[in-house]
Amino acid sequence: MPKPEPDLSLLTREQVLRALRQLDREGPRMPLSTVYDLVYRGRRYAPGP
Repeated sequence: MPKPEPDLSLLTREQVLRALRQLDREGPRMPLSTVYDLVYRGRRYAPGP
């Protein structure tokens, strides 16, 4: 049974920035993307699972 999609309207700017800071500290857990990335302040972030 597939997981339900999260309601992204509940996601705050601060939550996104906190996640990007964590990725900067710990490094990505996913391989580089081949389709699209989030680009913030010149850095590229691959989509997560």
